[in-house]
Amino acid sequence: NLQERVADGSFREDLFYRLNGLEVGLPALRERTDKSQLLDFLLAEEAAGQRLRITPAAREALLGFSWPGNVRQLRTVLRTLAALCEGDVIQFEDLPAVIRLAPVKAPEPCEHPLEDAEKQALILALELHRWHMTHTALQLGVSRNTLYRKLRKHGIER
Repeated sequence: NLQERVADGSFREDLFYRLNGLEVGLPALRERTDKSQLLDFLLAEEAAGQRLRITPAAREALLGFSWPGNVRQLRTVLRTLAALCEGDVIQFEDLPAVIRLAPVKAPEPCEHPLEDAEKQALILALELHRWHMTHTALQLGVSRNTLYRKLRKHGIER
């Protein structure tokens, strides 16, 4: 964390501000809600014009995998699958062993789906704005007081 290093004097402040022109916060692949669309987009890119399809079992395995290497790992796997695919269908058996053998997480039962969705939306917005409450409240269309109240309600702390 460069800000901490600037604060403790182990990194030059002027250099930090030269480097810190734009900050982009991206969620980990396993946390994204658009994984299916991203999978299709990246597969089309990696297939380079070849029209490939993915069987439902293979798609479920790809979408359920935790992807510790994030999008870079997914892209590499799709590139390999596209290059080695016989025909135009990617089967479950074509997937790398690490994905085929990964434990499939069953969705956890949710007692309060709307409250859980609100909590996740709050966390995502806070992380997007690096916990800047005014910017987060503006994005969500609520007052800062309402934002703080919702954070207390869901037990969200920095």
